[in-house]
Amino acid sequence: MNLRRITYALAGLLLSAAAAMGANLSLLSGPQYSEPSQILATVNTLIRNINAGVMGSIGGFVGPAATVGTSIEILGTGSITANSLAAGQSVRVTCWGTGTATGTNTLTIQIGSATAFAVAGGATTAGVFQAKVLVQKTGASTQSIWSEGRFNTTLTLPTIIAATQTDTADIPIKCSGTSTTAAQFTLNGMISEQIK
Repeated sequence: MNLRRITYALAGLLLSAAAAMGANLSLLSGPQYSEPSQILATVNTLIRNINAGVMGSIGGFVGPAATVGTSIEILGTGSITANSLAAGQSVRVTCWGTGTATGTNTLTIQIGSATAFAVAGGATTAGVFQAKVLVQKTGASTQSIWSEGRFNTTLTLPTIIAATQTDTADIPIKCSGTSTTAAQFTLNGMISEQIK
């Protein structure tokens, strides 16, 4: 089987997988290359277009990872890929963890250099933390960011900020923990999902 037939078979598999996931694929235009040296570029363009139309998990962290000291510590990371969102499209980040009863614990999510969201904090009581952030692209390198959190049964009220993270480069996602007593907060998991 020659390289061209392999490429066509790969493209067919990618399209079938995208269709099964409910992707809304747009048609491509432009030159059609028959040179073997151009096949990889053509397939990569096809993959980028499929990825741009498919939603789902774009990364995650499997814990546990615990703090060591009492200052804020980054425990899980991810990113929003450069140029991956159109205006109106979003990424949802969810982090969860546990804290002990010997310190006041806080779970924080940060999107790029935007203000960190202390979206879940608790008193000196053992408990479970959950934090969610929704990042919606509103225009070129502009976002609306919504966040909320929960510590046991206590809800942290939602907040909304306008952000200006440059989206032509990857935007880092950081999930951090802190405790007033050393080594008392544990991040158990984190997931980032693209919503289109």
